[in-house]
Amino acid sequence: MEIQFENLEEAELIVNCIYKGGTAPNISAEPFHKLIPGCENAGGFRKKLREDGSGKYAYIILYTSMKEVEWPDFLEEETGIFQYYGDNREPGRVLTDTKKKGNLILKTTFDLLNEGNHLEDIPPFFVFKNTGNGRDVQFLGLAAPGNSEISTGNDLIIISKNIKEKTFENYKAYFTILDTGSMPISKEWIRKLIYDHKNNLKYAPEAWKKFIKNGRDGIEALKIPKHSNQINKKDITSIRILPNDKNTFKKQSDFKYFIENTMIKRRGIYYFPNLMMNCPKNTLVLFQYDGKIQAVGVIVDSKKEKIINEQGVEYSGYYKFDIQTLKYLDKPVNKEMLKSVYSLFKNFNQIKQIIPIEYLDRILDLLQDYCLNNTNDEYRIILEIENSELTGAEKKALVKIRINQGIFRDKLLKRYKRCCLCGVRNPALAIASHIKPWLACKVEEKLDIENGFLMCPNHDKLFDEGWISFDNNGRIMISDRLQENDMVYMNIRGDMKIDITDKNRAYLEFHRRCVYKK
Repeated sequence: MEIQFENLEEAELIVNCIYKGGTAPNISAEPFHKLIPGCENAGGFRKKLREDGSGKYAYIILYTSMKEVEWPDFLEEETGIFQYYGDNREPGRVLTDTKKKGNLILKTTFDLLNEGNHLEDIPPFFVFKNTGNGRDVQFLGLAAPGNSEISTGNDLIIISKNIKEKTFENYKAYFTILDTGSMPISKEWIRKLIYDHKNNLKYAPEAWKKFIKNGRDGIEALKIPKHSNQINKKDITSIRILPNDKNTFKKQSDFKYFIENTMIKRRGIYYFPNLMMNCPKNTLVLFQYDGKIQAVGVIVDSKKEKIINEQGVEYSGYYKFDIQTLKYLDKPVNKEMLKSVYSLFKNFNQIKQIIPIEYLDRILDLLQDYCLNNTNDEYRIILEIENSELTGAEKKALVKIRINQGIFRDKLLKRYKRCCLCGVRNPALAIASHIKPWLACKVEEKLDIENGFLMCPNHDKLFDEGWISFDNNGRIMISDRLQENDMVYMNIRGDMKIDITDKNRAYLEFHRRCVYKK
């Protein structure tokens, strides 16, 4: 869903909605000052004080691009946990002495949370992401500090950075996107936060009320199941080919964007302009475009009546797809390939085409080679990193971001379920750590599960930079360059050990030889 710039003053906050920026060549094109009463127009932290003279904040906006390799903000949609870095991002200042006071806001907020007193003084955090299209922004949700699965003291972490041989500190904070249900966040609540704070909870979402009442234990996260691209054949009731013509999508890239972006933003809604096919619930749809099957998905609902979409265009109805099954194929299925599994097929055309359900297994087997596994996702990650223009430390940071957003980390989580060294179980703190560094790997080694351990942030940092390694029996090796007090702070001891496989040993030999600080 998108809301145009000229309509922002009346718009409410809807999760995943895109709010369009203006066309002016200056800051007046920013959407925030029109969308949210009293909002600042610059910075990652955008704040508004209450009008009661208390000096306390009414609300905070957290704004991110999620593309800074040195400061990788990240939303883990399966848990609702949002990782956000503070605003002390250059040497020369102490931790909380920043221009926008972002780090001071973080410290004050998490102190209130962990003390458990005066929770009503914690401001709501509205999280927005730059879409990459001009000044357009996407609302990710209402966030509360902390998470019920993250212990006190681990939700606001001080990290050290070294830039141009100067060391400085910044915060890494963990928030939770709250499940506010289907109702939008009202402008009335935001106004009450500013002008009548003592009565604001009457207008607040239920999820925020529960957080203010119960603190960390009252957090109810918005969790979105991981997009698995898996189709359960037991549920499929019919198979249809759905034609998409070039009058609707001028280029193949337009159709691809529609499947991978527009359909997801619409929560699986596909508006149908003319007569609709009779598709029962759980119909497997093969999207045909330009004489080939280009995408697949499963219909879970449909509606046949005149309907007007968000742009004011009239349609004859819609299909609703399960977005977890929507997939644009890496390789299209042409006529000959389809005939190889369904011999009665003749040609693609612009009318409905039904494939008998007894051919389902053959159709799924055919698709399996194109979209219903993760191999292509793995190699897309490899290509993205290898084709990047980044070098050195920036490329290394990109590797860390993409690997920890992808299926390499998922596989390690499934195998280990905890930090291999210390046993920390919280998945939000789990990092996929390469044994043999990415930049030194052959293609087949880059995402090999045997070339990775699951570690907590502290132990990942030590292993990644060579302060520790492991011998062929899994016993820890600690660099002589690491001071004893650092060992205590980083929770490592000489008697620690991890379980390793035979295939791990080959990668560990490289780590000891080329990464470990002897």
